[in-house]
Amino acid sequence: MNRGERRIYVKTFDGFDVYVDGKIVYFPSGKSKEMLAVMVEKKGSSVSLAQMAYYLYENSEESRARNTLRVVYHRLHKTLEEYGIEDIVIKRRGSYAINTDLFTCDFYEFMKGRSSYSTGYSGAYMPEYPWARSMIPYLDNLYRRYTIQRMKE
Repeated sequence: MNRGERRIYVKTFDGFDVYVDGKIVYFPSGKSKEMLAVMVEKKGSSVSLAQMAYYLYENSEESRARNTLRVVYHRLHKTLEEYGIEDIVIKRRGSYAINTDLFTCDFYEFMKGRSSYSTGYSGAYMPEYPWARSMIPYLDNLYRRYTIQRMKE
């Protein structure tokens, strides 16, 4: 099936998951799924090898973590390839990014103020990843602002 025919949805609220045509993507490697989550959080900005190593292996030696990243990326690429969506990840020498134009994401839509997505936020943003906690105060403020706006309407 052509990628253009596939609908990709990335869910970040209440847990990170990816869906293709309404079916959940199964990631056999938890670290490869987390690698994708880091890229989603960065909203298309590139993530260097050093940054990715820090996010995924905070307490490991950087050189060892970088070597492990090659395996993690390979697993991620294979998984995305199985679902025909490998083009959502952009791999460059020394960095990773995600093509935000190829999927819909509750986090992105919420940040744009789309009211249908604001009801999906319950205070939990990728709770399985400790590094994602720093985004919660910002999302909480947005949620309060959207709630006040809705009350005024």
